[in-house]
Amino acid sequence: MHLHNHDGKGALDARRITYCFGEFRLDQARGSLFRADTEVKLRPKVFEALTYFVANAGRLVGKDELAKAIWPDSFVTDDSIVQCAVEIRRALGDTEQLILRTIPRRGYIFAAQVNGSNQLHASPITVCDPGLSPDGRRAPDLLPSRRFEVPIPRTSLVGREREIAHAAQLLLDPQVRLLSLTGPGGSGKSRMAIAVARETAEAFQGGVQFVGLGAITNPELVGDAIVKALNLVSVANRSIPQLICDQLDASAPFLLILDNFEQVLAAAQTVSEILAQCPCVKAVVTSRASLKIYGEQEFPVSPLMASAAVQLFEQRSMAVRPNFAVTSENRPAIEAVCQRLDGLPLAIELAAACTKALCQLPFSTACRADLNSSLPVRPTFLTDRGLSAEQSIGAMTF
Repeated sequence: MHLHNHDGKGALDARRITYCFGEFRLDQARGSLFRADTEVKLRPKVFEALTYFVANAGRLVGKDELAKAIWPDSFVTDDSIVQCAVEIRRALGDTEQLILRTIPRRGYIFAAQVNGSNQLHASPITVCDPGLSPDGRRAPDLLPSRRFEVPIPRTSLVGREREIAHAAQLLLDPQVRLLSLTGPGGSGKSRMAIAVARETAEAFQGGVQFVGLGAITNPELVGDAIVKALNLVSVANRSIPQLICDQLDASAPFLLILDNFEQVLAAAQTVSEILAQCPCVKAVVTSRASLKIYGEQEFPVSPLMASAAVQLFEQRSMAVRPNFAVTSENRPAIEAVCQRLDGLPLAIELAAACTKALCQLPFSTACRADLNSSLPVRPTFLTDRGLSAEQSIGAMTF
């Protein structure tokens, strides 16, 4: 039997190679599979199928590819291929499908570490069962044909309609593979990324996946976070970009959203490699600084315009004070607050949330309060300018 390598560079005659994995030895010269020194009986076509899987360990083997390799001159039904997989697993004692993994609607991955040699013994099998979560529960099927895993915002987005439309247009440009939403903390980058994803979802038939990186400070863990979010099968000797390419449908565009990238900027190379090796993938990144990699399209997220900032303040104030309203009397004070907070949505929302505690009287220039003791948290997203949020607001005269 002639085995084709996955680069499509022609046939690889592997009849003299002995493959070793765990306690198994697949001897092509003798056409036999051994467990230690005991031969494991296999039907000829099952042996050929196993050999093909082993020779292509670590990558996705589609059913059509397998059929052409093992039955080149015959019509083969899916049932025949499934029966081969069943017999292979039975021979290997792979009852949990840890060695020969099924990728739903796609094919199979041989997930054991394989050594091609003439040795009688090999290192233990290295496998991973990504179908099990850390608490032991079975995870959902891998990479369904259509997924939209994006957080659902709890409040409305105010004053960003024009920016969302522009960012969506850029993302849909065939020449743009990486769109970076940049801006200071609290400027609304994450909310914009979610809105852009919803605006363009129909264009990404492979799906959309949001990956939050806020809890990660080690750039080396970014790849693992992406693999976990996508629920990929980890296999030996495959890089993260290779895993994504193997297990995503190359014919369906896929959108990856990487949120809070500023603290792991050294992982920009990982993003670059994913985009280079996976033509079906586009990425939206939110970060305080650009990634500075080839092909990046930067989109600065600006502060809110004055009218939108006042509208946001009013909406969030009404959430805690239903009778709150912007009037000709209190508008100058509200505009002053929004201006002092640089039009940053998060700072404005925090200020608005405190209006209930600040003023039992109507909100006006006569109402003065020190928010240093009012805010339940001490956000630091304005410390780059030397002021915390409560210091900025507390310095205002309402």
